Amino acid sequence: MNSLKTNLNLLTALLLLTLHAMPTKAQENQISEPLPYPESIISIVPQYLVMNGIRIDYDKRIGGQHWLQIAPQFYLSEKKPASDYDIPKFNLLLGTGLNLYHKYYPSANRTLSNVYISYGLSWQHFNITYDEALFNNYVERYSNIHKMGGDVNIGVLSLLSSHIALDLYAGLGIRYAAIKSDAISPKKFDEFYSDYGYTGNIINLGFRISILRY
Repeated sequence: MNSLKTNLNLLTALLLLTLHAMPTKAQENQISEPLPYPESIISIVPQYLVMNGIRIDYDKRIGGQHWLQIAPQFYLSEKKPASDYDIPKFNLLLGTGLNLYHKYYPSANRTLSNVYISYGLSWQHFNITYDEALFNNYVERYSNIHKMGGDVNIGVLSLLSSHIALDLYAGLGIRYAAIKSDAISPKKFDEFYSDYGYTGNIINLGFRISILRY
């Protein structure tokens, strides 16, 4: 719980700092000529820290206003308490994932703030060990989770400087998780739509801190 609070506080501080540095309307009005689009963008997605993961995106311009977004993810964590009075939610978490999106900027003229649409596929794989209560003992169990899905997002890429940008995005998606476990009553790890074993519709909401390469 303390780790979760620390991660949330870190994300809040990062978001406030980047929002404070965003360009104002007066700054946007000072631009008389369209800005060039970068050739590639490298981004970190800080909110993945809450799920014991890290995601680094690579956006490559493939022609005109069309981009390919590649988003690998990695997950690693040891004991995570379910509550102060319960056994840990898991003993060890190992995971990886990959999102592939096509991204399109409707406007051919680039400014300090640029709207885009993205859509694509998501895949994740998790290996989780945890304790299952069996009579008066706890037995370590193993779960293997494969999760697939798709997303449609709308976002705004706002320049903080010539090479740094804040990317805010929101959208909808769907996930399907297949779980294999040796437990008698396997944990589904689906308490929330962002959880490792969740199946159903999801809401995408987040931000990226991006480095632009020309």
